[in-house]
Amino acid sequence: MMKKLLLIKNKKLNLIETKIPKISSDECLIKVSFCGICSSDIPRIYNQQSYYYPIALGHEISGKVIKVGNKSKSFKINDKVSVYPLIPCRKCEQCKQREYNKCKKYKYYGSRNDGGYSEYLNVKKWNLFKIQKKLDLRDAALLEPLSVCCHAINKVIKKVGINYIKKKSILIIGSGFLGILIAQILKKEYNNSNITIIDKNLKKLKIAKKYSKKIYLEKNIIKNNRLNDYFNLVIETSGASSSFNNSIKFIKNNGVLLWMGNINKNLNIPKKMVSSILRKEATILGSWNSNHEDWNFAQKLIKKGIKPSKLISHYVNLSEVPYITKRIYNHKIRKKKFNYLKTAIRL
Repeated sequence: MMKKLLLIKNKKLNLIETKIPKISSDECLIKVSFCGICSSDIPRIYNQQSYYYPIALGHEISGKVIKVGNKSKSFKINDKVSVYPLIPCRKCEQCKQREYNKCKKYKYYGSRNDGGYSEYLNVKKWNLFKIQKKLDLRDAALLEPLSVCCHAINKVIKKVGINYIKKKSILIIGSGFLGILIAQILKKEYNNSNITIIDKNLKKLKIAKKYSKKIYLEKNIIKNNRLNDYFNLVIETSGASSSFNNSIKFIKNNGVLLWMGNINKNLNIPKKMVSSILRKEATILGSWNSNHEDWNFAQKLIKKGIKPSKLISHYVNLSEVPYITKRIYNHKIRKKKFNYLKTAIRL
C-alpha cells in the first residue's frame, strides 16, 4: 500500500491509502523522493483550474527506480531519476521535429496524469531522465523548473543571438524561484553582470541581491518611470498580468520581451502599449516548458554549481500539503502574507 494525496474537487485535498500501481512493459515504478510544489499547482487546487478530478498533482519529481518493465531494461533497480513530465504524442509535426513542448495532444504527469503527490509513481521510460549518482535528489526534482529557464534562455539565443544574453542590459521581472534561477544562469554561465531585478516583495528581493546588485521594488519603479526605455532584454517570470504590460515600458527601441511567466488572469493590453510595441519595433518571444536538450543543459549547470535546492525555503510531508498550499494561495490573493520562495514535499 502507499499514500497518495488526491485533489478530489476544488479546494479539497484528501490523503488516501491505495495499492501501489502496476507497471506496463514500457514503464518503471519509482519511489518518489522529492516533489516540488509549483506555483501552477495553486490555481489547480484553489481556482478550479484542474483538468479533472480526482488527480494527484506534482510535476517536479525525483526518485529511485524500484521496478522495471520488460521493455525498460535501460533502467536498473535503484537508478536515481528525474521525471520529464510532458508526455507528447510523438506523432505530430511538432514531435517529429523534436519540439515536444509544442505537441497539442500531450499528456502531463501532475496535471493530466497522476503526478508526484504520491509515494510511488509508474512512469514511461521515455519520460525518465537518469541522473548521476552524485547529484542530490532535491536538485533532481528541480531539474524541471531549471530546464524551463534553460529553454527560455536558449529561445533568446536562437532568435536574436547570444549577445543579448552575454552583453546586453537585462531586466528580470519577478524575484521568485524562476526569476532567481534565470539570474543565476545569466551570471554564472554567461558572465553577464548587467542584470536588474524588480519585484513587489522586498524579502524576495533581498534574496535576489546575491545575484544582482541592482534590485528595486516594482511600485517605486512604476511611480518614478525610472527604468522606462532602458533595457535590451526584459524577462517576465512572475505571471502577474500587470507585469506583462509593464515589461513593454521597460524595453529600449529594438528590444526583446521574453514572456515565460504563467499568467494568472486575463491580460488586457491598452492601445498605448500596443503602439509602444510597434514604435519600438520590439520583438516578443514566448517560452513554454522544455525539451530533452534543455534537461541535459540543466544537469550540466547543476554540476557547475547552480543548485536549485538551495532556494527551497520549506519542506513538508504529504499530510502538510493542504496547509502549506492554502498559505501560498492566501499570500497570492493578498489575504495574508507568507514569506516563502520554494516549497518541496519530502517523501
